[in-house]
Amino acid sequence: MVSMYLNSHPLSAHMAEKTKTRIRQAVDRFKYKPSYLARALSNKKTNVIGFICGDIKSPFFAEKAAAMMKAANEAGYRLQIMVTEWNFDKEFECFDFLLEGSADGIIFYNRGLPANSAYYKKIIEEKLPVVLIAGRIKNISCVSADLEPGFDQAVGKLITSGHKRIVMAHDPENIIKYKTYCKICKKYKIRPEQIIYKDPYYTGKEPLISLGKKIAKDKYADAVIAAADYDAALLMQGIREAGFKIPDDISMVGMDGIELGEYFYPPLSTIGQPQNELAAAAVSELIKKINNPDAKSENLIIPSFFIDRKSIKPRSHHVQLEHPKQ
Repeated sequence: MVSMYLNSHPLSAHMAEKTKTRIRQAVDRFKYKPSYLARALSNKKTNVIGFICGDIKSPFFAEKAAAMMKAANEAGYRLQIMVTEWNFDKEFECFDFLLEGSADGIIFYNRGLPANSAYYKKIIEEKLPVVLIAGRIKNISCVSADLEPGFDQAVGKLITSGHKRIVMAHDPENIIKYKTYCKICKKYKIRPEQIIYKDPYYTGKEPLISLGKKIAKDKYADAVIAAADYDAALLMQGIREAGFKIPDDISMVGMDGIELGEYFYPPLSTIGQPQNELAAAAVSELIKKINNPDAKSENLIIPSFFIDRKSIKPRSHHVQLEHPKQ
């Protein structure tokens, strides 16, 4: 009877008020708190979503984790964050831990789940509730941002502002962003150019700051699109240390749309991703898979957008942009 009342069972509505009062008094007296573990064992459901991510130190992934937590809470779930430091072995350890009953399902920022791996086969064969964020794989639901709209707006802005040499700086391991840049360059009939660097997560800040100095001194570009807002901040630091100014000498565009970019010097124009929408879509898709393991896997794509701040400055001549025919 006590359990029925505490768990809000429909039959508890028929209990005498005197009985309900006595239960509430006992709860207050003994400072009773429900055991989530006991409830999970009883219901075979934890109401926990696991989120596997390589990094939460960087602003982009911290914002992504915060958005995921908000979406999970609004859906009546708690979020358990597992950080792998982009180590493949740790990713699989996290999978094992969560799939052994610590969570009802997993949202995974995918960089290292090969389609021919044992974990992929396990997910498919056992119909495990897993949703990927980025890195689409056949037969597993995925939620990702469509980078084209944001790139289109950013490149269009640079062209109409008179920029002639728009270069992308990126880590070649994350090739999707560069391919999108090339596609947009082709659309506007400009030559794609790239500057390659290693992710500062692995190398530290100095190599990217040095690269910014080199870009400025060599006058390699009049506009740079960096593969991440954090990377753009380091490049801008290098450009300033070389005695040049953003955006007077070189315009800069970042990617990700982190809130912190508004407080960079100057405030960073960027290609933004709708973090809250992505998180809500991922949680909703995962709950669908939790409730119905046979539910069809979906690829959900949400458009990116351009945030125009203060890191782009028009050059001496402007261009009236005519969009190519689709």
